Order: sequence, then structure tokens, then C-alpha cells
Amino acid sequence: MKNSSNIDTIKLLDMQEFASICYLITTAIAIYLTHYRKQIIRHQKTYLKVEEAKKLNIFNHIVILILTGIFLYINQINLQHTKENNEDITLLSLQNFASMLTTIGAIIVLYVVIQDPIDYPSSNENSEI
Repeated sequence: MKNSSNIDTIKLLDMQEFASICYLITTAIAIYLTHYRKQIIRHQKTYLKVEEAKKLNIFNHIVILILTGIFLYINQINLQHTKENNEDITLLSLQNFASMLTTIGAIIVLYVVIQDPIDYPSSNENSEI
């Protein structure tokens, strides 16, 4: 039974590692879109059209929502395993709650990004989440 638990833990850590790498990619995209915003405000030449930047931003936030969902799932499984082993779940419960809030935040930010008018590109990126 212990070996099965270790294998499950390794799978969860692999998922977390993959999701963390994906988060780095979404952060790089958010940095690029922030730079794009600065170029627009300065009336400089950009490589993207406003519509393309908006689509990239929406795509980026969809990926962020998926990633927050993955972390929420991982936290749920860890919490469940800890409960099954009759261990203290205080800190994991807080971590799970934080994951829920982050996922809710990602949903709200995605909604805002989708609803953002395309004619005001300086508000076209929200990299806070």
C-alpha cells in the first residue's frame, strides 16, 4: 500500500511540475503583452495587431484558468490522502482554500479580459493572476 501511495504522490508532483512550467510560459506571454501595451501607448510599431493581442490574452487566461484548476485538483487529492491517513489537515485546508480563491480569481479575470473592449488596448492585459 505504501508503494502505491508513493507512486500517486510522484504522479501528483509530476503534474505540479508540468503545471509550474506552463505557468512560467503564461508569465512570459503576460510580460510580452505588457510590453505590447507600452508600445501601443507610445505609438510605436508592434508585431501584433490589436485583435491578435486580445486573442493571445484570452488564450493565455484560459490556460491560466486550466492551470489553477490543476493546482486545485492536486490540492484536493493531497487533502483527501491526508484525511485518509488521519494526519493534520489544517495547513492543507488553507492551501486548498487558497487554490479555490485563485481559481475563482482566474475565472473573474478571464471574464474581464473577454469583455474588455478591443478599442482600448492599454487595458487589454491583466497579468496580475
